[in-house]
Amino acid sequence: MRCRTLALLAGLSTTSVVAGFGCEDGPDQVFTPNTGDPASQNGLDPSQSFTPEGTKTFDTDEENRDDTGRGKFCSVQENDELIKEMVKKPIIPNESIGGVPMWTPDNRPMHADELLGEGAWCDPDIYADGFVWGPLQEVVFLFDQETRLVVQELALTQYQGALEGEYTGVNAEGATAKIPVRLTLRDRMTVDGQELDQYAAQGEEEAAPRAWVNPKNVNALYKMVRETFFGDEPFPEDFSCLDAKVCDVIFLADKVTRVDITDSGLIVVFQPEGQIVAMSVFPVRVAPFEAETAVNMGEGANFGPVFASVNRPDCQISMLDTLDYGDFRERCIGAGENSEKTLQRANFNVHGQRDGVDVEFNGATFTFKRDMDAGGAKVFKDGERPVDGDELRGFSWSRNLSAPVAEFRPRTLARLFKSKLEQRIREAVDAPAIGGGEGADGGLGATDAMLPPVQADASLPVESDAASGPVQTDASGEPAPVPDASVEGPVVAPAHPFLAWELDLPRDLEEDEADEPRAIEQITYKKGNTQRDWLADVVTGVRADYDALSPEQQAQVDPRVIESTWLLETFTDAVIETFTHGHVNDDLAVKRFFNTDDKRWSVGYANFILDGVPYRVVVQFSLNFDALTYVGVTKGYTAVDRIYNSWNERAREKPALGEKSPYYGIDLAKLDPAKNNLALGASGITVKGFDRKLNTLDIEVYEAVGDEGATKHSYTVAGDPIEDRNGYLKQIRGQRWEFVPANVVSLNGAETSMLFWVEANGKIGRISEGGFKQAVELCPGLSIRFGDDVREKVEAFVSTKGEAAWRACDIVYNYSINGNVLDEVVSLTNQVSFYTSNGRATQANIWR
Repeated sequence: MRCRTLALLAGLSTTSVVAGFGCEDGPDQVFTPNTGDPASQNGLDPSQSFTPEGTKTFDTDEENRDDTGRGKFCSVQENDELIKEMVKKPIIPNESIGGVPMWTPDNRPMHADELLGEGAWCDPDIYADGFVWGPLQEVVFLFDQETRLVVQELALTQYQGALEGEYTGVNAEGATAKIPVRLTLRDRMTVDGQELDQYAAQGEEEAAPRAWVNPKNVNALYKMVRETFFGDEPFPEDFSCLDAKVCDVIFLADKVTRVDITDSGLIVVFQPEGQIVAMSVFPVRVAPFEAETAVNMGEGANFGPVFASVNRPDCQISMLDTLDYGDFRERCIGAGENSEKTLQRANFNVHGQRDGVDVEFNGATFTFKRDMDAGGAKVFKDGERPVDGDELRGFSWSRNLSAPVAEFRPRTLARLFKSKLEQRIREAVDAPAIGGGEGADGGLGATDAMLPPVQADASLPVESDAASGPVQTDASGEPAPVPDASVEGPVVAPAHPFLAWELDLPRDLEEDEADEPRAIEQITYKKGNTQRDWLADVVTGVRADYDALSPEQQAQVDPRVIESTWLLETFTDAVIETFTHGHVNDDLAVKRFFNTDDKRWSVGYANFILDGVPYRVVVQFSLNFDALTYVGVTKGYTAVDRIYNSWNERAREKPALGEKSPYYGIDLAKLDPAKNNLALGASGITVKGFDRKLNTLDIEVYEAVGDEGATKHSYTVAGDPIEDRNGYLKQIRGQRWEFVPANVVSLNGAETSMLFWVEANGKIGRISEGGFKQAVELCPGLSIRFGDDVREKVEAFVSTKGEAAWRACDIVYNYSINGNVLDEVVSLTNQVSFYTSNGRATQANIWR
């Protein structure tokens, strides 16, 4: 052992004690315990109290306050007094909670730094995206991390202030009068003095007059908010904010319900007994051109998205045109004082690559890109507006925009969803034939007449013993009885009920009216006297059919058949096929799907090229709303994409038949650097400088020219320098990692986005690609595509290739801290990993 000195420093008593202890090396050293009284030896009297006698007051004065020497705006006493006042302030939609303003005096969205700049709001707890006041977080101010502009404000359970007002309506006596509505945290909502204490599930709202989700009560809340806080004229008695798509009711888990007043910036969350547990207000960014709009994604087989404002006819935005920010501003915003007010209420969300910006209004967002190859082009700063010449590259919209969409026709979508869901459920059956071996169809599990053609995954061989025969029917069309096994002759496999599973469409969805364009929303149908959420009922029906199976039959079905996201992904698929007018199925087009770990979201991505122009369509289905909640479309390449495309043209091999993929990917990143200057070990990216304020790097990167040449380009891109101890963790064995210092270079194009770690020697040491479009090998013979269930693919690989292949690949599963979520699957042998969400591959990583 090595001798060392131990020191006991001040803090345990009023006297500092420093004690040195000698020691000696060797096996003869003996430990002798202290058999005396350590307390008395150290001069302590156990009979004396450790706490001094008497009392000590806390006094403050101007010269010696409790905030002296600290970076605080207010003393503890001042902060307490402020919070006591804040929690009593009224809740005002589009304005404030706790008196904290969401708008500056000159009508701009509040900036986080401006809010605290003069110390008026004292010393909240500060988070990366919010400020919080109060010991129980009664008041929360949330802001965008990039722009630092307000996003929303929250009042949580202990907040005491009320949201209250009145509207013009017919009271209980049948007279037209001002009807009061009041909402406070921890209490039930009241309308005209009547407490709303009746829970109603979805579809039962009409029959529960004292339910907060009853349409009459939702309309009472809406009318009160609009008349009291926005100065609207009284509404007709039969007005429905639900039909007008300006309010919404969302049924969450555990009987929690949420009422959104979407055009007024208000959310109210109710417990099952009716008590309010949270209220939220957010800035209303509704622009005049958004008031009445329509969206069309194309005509027939022709894809050509158009955003059109009805009340401002000049505001016609077609993705087939070449438009810039000046054109957009002239067409949709106009000129004069009101136009500036409209833009002041917009959110300018700068892209991470700082070559583009999203101009966000209440329900619609417009994307602009800057040509970084143009002379003098500069990257965007946080919150910076586009300028004339910045090109319009796309638009998106959410459920907040009540715009009918030509492609959102419930009957059309329901029929396509029906065919896709039936195929998925039938393919989920893995029923072995009687006596083992293959069924009569050679292992497909259903006849060709029952299943549309399915493209086999060439990366894995077909298991010969995982098959079943086709459904056998008699003359009546009913499944034929199973033959007696004792009778000589061929043995026929039993028919699994799910091999003939069908989805019945409600009459509502088969009517002509169901094929009229609608705003993106839930798909509902009428059952009895109530409107029902059709997709939720479909999921419930499939689960009921699964529960009705025998244990043996359940064992023959993919267990994901009872997962909502797995079932409703086929609806996302139907939407994206319809919205792209079928181009997602073109040759060389790419379709991908993503789920969140909580299994509440299904997102679909489509990439395809028309007339040399790349298009990207994203659709998002939320199980929190049971509705399509977002659609986005963008087009074109950026300067970074041109770099990727040049190396794709040089490095990607052309297949024996057909054209090569137009998309560069991480699958090319293990090639010889002479063939791909963006590969591992290549020196195709050089870091020249950095800007800590913008989190950018100045780089030089090579573009391939012809078969052998290359041209150097200089760009400013997002990234972090090696000087600030940046780098990556390289997994070397089991749960052990090694840190490698490197510059982190983000090359985010519109079509391809990748991260490169450039080490101190100038060589690329690690590469990551999210949303990868090409298959990437985890092990030889085991290819993973975006959205694949990685564990399932690995298990199939092991079952066919054997345990030796698994060991040779050295596969490791990395889980979340509490062990319940699979985060990453790694091959230490091949130095490849995949990040996962809901067990499915979302990002590929490789390293040296």
